[in-house]
Amino acid sequence: MQEIVDCIMNDGDVERSRRAPTHVRSPFLEIASPPPVPSGIDQLEVTPSPRLVKTHLPYELVPNSFWQQKCKTIYVARNAKDNAVSYYFFDLMNKTQPHPGTWEEYLPKYIRGDVPWGSWFDHVLGWWNAREKHNILYVFYEDMKEVRTWLTPERSSCKTS
Repeated sequence: MQEIVDCIMNDGDVERSRRAPTHVRSPFLEIASPPPVPSGIDQLEVTPSPRLVKTHLPYELVPNSFWQQKCKTIYVARNAKDNAVSYYFFDLMNKTQPHPGTWEEYLPKYIRGDVPWGSWFDHVLGWWNAREKHNILYVFYEDMKEVRTWLTPERSSCKTS
């Protein structure tokens, strides 16, 4: 999604969208790396508007200034099964997170929300409930994949010479 939005913000100019690595063009709000790597907030403070920001934060932890400034927000929700599998393998390779154990040990913890980032259910519901209060476009990841499939040449009715 971040690449799509960045390309739109640059009027479809792909070269302009390649001006810097993704993590520079669209920093994570919550990233707090040790120096000399700037935090997400440090990066945002030196980035001119309009800015493209990404976050994994629950709705409740997004700074109020986002809503006061009427920031446009796109929330991409992923289904619980795919999210659980993705985070399981992420935690297996991520040395900064506790080892998740076996899949059989991990899945019940995930369902209870007993994982470092909290409950998937609370996360998606928080953003879902906020979508009409604020300028939030709620998108399902699986729908984005369907659009990609629909756009492939084999499925297109348009012919090129």
